[in-house]
Amino acid sequence: MKVLLAAIVVMAILLGINQAGEAERLATRERELNRRARHTAESHGTGDEDRRTGSTTKAVKLDRSGKRNFDAGSYIGKFKSLFAIAMQRDTLPEEERFIQEDLLDASVDEILLLPQMMRDAGLPDEAAMFLNESTSVRLLDRDPALACEHAIKGGDLENFRLVVRTWISRDPEKAAEWLEMRGKADPPLDEKTLAAYGGNAPLDLPGLVDTARIAAAPSSADLGRIITLEGKDLDRRMEDVLQVMSGDNLPVFLRRLSKEGREDLVELAMARHPDPHLARDYLKQVELPPASFTKIGEAAVARLDPADLPRGMEWFVSNTDPALRGDSLDRLVESWTQENPQSVARWIERQSPGEDRDRALRAHQEALAHPSPRH
Repeated sequence: MKVLLAAIVVMAILLGINQAGEAERLATRERELNRRARHTAESHGTGDEDRRTGSTTKAVKLDRSGKRNFDAGSYIGKFKSLFAIAMQRDTLPEEERFIQEDLLDASVDEILLLPQMMRDAGLPDEAAMFLNESTSVRLLDRDPALACEHAIKGGDLENFRLVVRTWISRDPEKAAEWLEMRGKADPPLDEKTLAAYGGNAPLDLPGLVDTARIAAAPSSADLGRIITLEGKDLDRRMEDVLQVMSGDNLPVFLRRLSKEGREDLVELAMARHPDPHLARDYLKQVELPPASFTKIGEAAVARLDPADLPRGMEWFVSNTDPALRGDSLDRLVESWTQENPQSVARWIERQSPGEDRDRALRAHQEALAHPSPRH
């Protein structure tokens, strides 16, 4: 039992599980997933031409003797050693780079065999689940549908969602077709449950299909389902859409939400977008009424880290209506003063003389005189 518990703890370390920062962890994994996939393509010259032709052939590196560098048995041995080191150090050793790098030389068939080889070598299922994330990424450039099937076999819900969303971001129409086809299979994919925090959870296949259809045609896709969602279902759907939508298409989608009377979802999109600076640029393209733009702009700036607030505040005073932003400016300065009064003071000093500067200074002094109890 002690060994099993230790294995679970170590694999939790390897997987980077952080319950307190779950949303940020998933966003970080999403960015890393895309980075690794790009690195895989660049390392082997796989690019747009391969994706256009649908080629699934794989050029692999050869050593001087003409043999491929990848050896599955050696790879499993290295993974076992890494696992042993992690148990001793209680952390992820620097040697973990081989997990992704060595897979660049593996064929599709070899990748598909690795999880069972790991189990045959005596490694726990948690280790095979962890490896599935890296191998799914490795398959994405060659055969996205196979990568998704492989992720399903890995049994981890978040890994499957990340792989599917990466495919949607690249080719939403093909991804939607595959998802709809798998929904009609026997048994249908939407009846499948995978491991998630707190127990098994369904794949939410209709939600992923919606996401792909919106990403493919943001100006005409049916928004009927997304605008009727609430709570966690709505949060998850918006997160999916924001992760896959291109920068050119996102403002189109947000404009449609606004026209549907769902400016609250535009605000939610600003809060959920992984890059707040880009989110503000997109917001300028949504063509909101000035009062709505000010309200949502305030919310977008309010969520920034203190280090990003000077830049965010410059954006706010440069892009909002002076006649409308007064109360919002007060609230932003007061909140910022509670976090970092010196930074606020420096920002105010740099402002040109005028109503904004005077108002910000008054709000700053008021916040200093009456600090929030939580500070």
